[in-house]
Amino acid sequence: CRGDYTPSRANWVIQTTGADMRDYVVCEVNRRAPYARLVITRHDEYWFGVRAEDVDRFVPEFQQIHWDFWQALADVFDLGEIPEAYRWFSEVNVDTVIRKSPKSIDTPTRVCQNRNTGHVRKPYEDV
Repeated sequence: CRGDYTPSRANWVIQTTGADMRDYVVCEVNRRAPYARLVITRHDEYWFGVRAEDVDRFVPEFQQIHWDFWQALADVFDLGEIPEAYRWFSEVNVDTVIRKSPKSIDTPTRVCQNRNTGHVRKPYEDV
């Protein structure tokens, strides 16, 4: 164990940036997409409640809010323009139900394949 607490200080910077990002995203969604409601955040996930007819306008707005945070952070540290390849999430999952199975960590829209057997199962299928 090192006595200078370097790992703790480094982790603090990462954790605080994550907390700042969460706060920014939640505030900006409230401002730009008042029809969306935050349901829960967990680590790097955000779950918003949005009516089905608003999904197509919420997803790009959420992507833009995410990008705006990263660009503002880059501006603070004088990193210049963030490359276009990093601008958007690779995907935004849209679940049609909120409940998760107590037997699974899968979201309702995710299909899982067992790495050992190759068996493909749908979420909520008996384990």
